[in-house]
Amino acid sequence: MSVLVGRESLISITLEPLDPREVEGLVRADHFGAITTFCGRVRDHNEGHGVMSIFYEAYEEMALKVMREIVEESQTRFPSTLTAVYHRLGELKIGDAAVVVSVAAAHRKVTFEACAWVIDELKARVPIFKHERREGGEVWVGLGP
Repeated sequence: MSVLVGRESLISITLEPLDPREVEGLVRADHFGAITTFCGRVRDHNEGHGVMSIFYEAYEEMALKVMREIVEESQTRFPSTLTAVYHRLGELKIGDAAVVVSVAAAHRKVTFEACAWVIDELKARVPIFKHERREGGEVWVGLGP
């Protein structure tokens, strides 16, 4: 599912594999001299445990709403930027891209700042839940104590 936010930013939650270069291509334009892309990938460990895979799920309607709010806030905080945010759901293997944030602007500094701000806000606010399949069993991650 994808949502166009205004004419300037695209957000998506998908079951399909993510290609960071494709997401980056959504923000590429001749008047932008800089693009910063963050790609969060599934790693083989977390908090001292080996990880075999991760299953992401979300309340998609709410997740898209919050993602849209974050992108809109980013555009206010970092004017003249163009932002694309994609998050994958479902079963992901080690090395798979889970989230991609790409920000374009005329100059590099604002793209770094905006990209970092967007990914931090996504992790803090978007209701996407992570279920790790570990060597010793399965566990929900980040749901509190």
